[in-house]
Amino acid sequence: MKPVTRKSRPLIAEKWHLSQYDAKDRKSRPRFVLITDCTLREGEQAPGVVMSPTEKLKLARELDAAGFRELEVGMPSISDEEAETVESICRAGLEAHTVVLCRAIRSDIELAVRCGARGVSLSLPVSQLQLEHKLHMTVDQVIERVISLSNIAHGWGLTVTLSPSDTTRTDEQVLVRYLTEVSRHGHADRVRLVDTVGAATPGAIAYLVRVMKGAADLPVEIHVHDDFGLATANTFAGILAGAEVASTTINGVGERSGNAATEEVVAGLELLYGIDTGIDMTRLLALSQMVEASTGFSVQPHKAIVGRNAFAQEAGLVVGGFVNNPFTAIPYMPELVGQESRIVLGKKSGIASVAIKLRELGLSATDGQMDAILVKVKESAQAHKRPVGDTEFAAIAGAVVGDLREKGR
Repeated sequence: MKPVTRKSRPLIAEKWHLSQYDAKDRKSRPRFVLITDCTLREGEQAPGVVMSPTEKLKLARELDAAGFRELEVGMPSISDEEAETVESICRAGLEAHTVVLCRAIRSDIELAVRCGARGVSLSLPVSQLQLEHKLHMTVDQVIERVISLSNIAHGWGLTVTLSPSDTTRTDEQVLVRYLTEVSRHGHADRVRLVDTVGAATPGAIAYLVRVMKGAADLPVEIHVHDDFGLATANTFAGILAGAEVASTTINGVGERSGNAATEEVVAGLELLYGIDTGIDMTRLLALSQMVEASTGFSVQPHKAIVGRNAFAQEAGLVVGGFVNNPFTAIPYMPELVGQESRIVLGKKSGIASVAIKLRELGLSATDGQMDAILVKVKESAQAHKRPVGDTEFAAIAGAVVGDLREKGR
């Protein structure tokens, strides 16, 4: 699917009908945002998740086919098996730029080179909290180490992303000093803004992007966690403030409450903001289902973009309008993200839903029979606390039509 670009996307078109007030929010926006998908590394850090080497390679190939031009494929220092898996992905002939997460240790960078990675993300915090209670290092020691290792990595032909984890809880003056000195004396292709514990608001993220871009003339990558349910909003805030890269995971899978969901960020950028990501959105559902299967983490039915109920309608009040114009109930057509519309029969259904389901199943009924079918559908849904499936509906319709026919009604 051709990406929807800002120049070509009106607010109302054949496949979507968005808010007229989006036009009031036409601040300066980038034409393109790079999505670096981190499911293969960050996603597997979710407690209890173990993806097999075969599953990870398959996912990498599918992400590459969907148009992702950068993948964070793992952390090879975790184990020999992980290093072998990372190498299999890096040497699989993907078009995507393959990046691995490294501790600020020379041996991690050497391992990245042996695995065939094209880039490294050097992870080392500079927040006082982490330095005092985790690393037992000074700010000067961190800066000195990152300068040295970034130059080594660059010398070995790797792209270098500075990843000062816990960025959002780092003292501003310390962060500015870190960026200024490392960019001046070391090497960096970009810097990652990391909201390690998801403790920042969209306004804070936007402010930090401006601070970071003022301290060093480097592209900024947004990598946020979802502890307050703000990961997607924080990603958008960072991009609108000038960040060029969004770091995300399929289904938002990641540590604790997870990360910004790739599918939400991509669909939002493409449709709401008119920003090109280069991603084939029609593949988002398949990617979601692949990650769901390999992680064992079920997507909640009401999950945006990829949830089973994302385009499902039950309430009679909604379905009545939906059948005349789907945009009375949805903002964009489901096929844009690989989904389908679905009418659910249940306690809240109306006559319109019964008529639709009868047509779908090749059945017919009079108006009076449809009224009786609806009563039975509501009774069943109420009694069993679940929707009425097609098989059950057909049985209900057959029984009602047969019963009323015998009674001559």
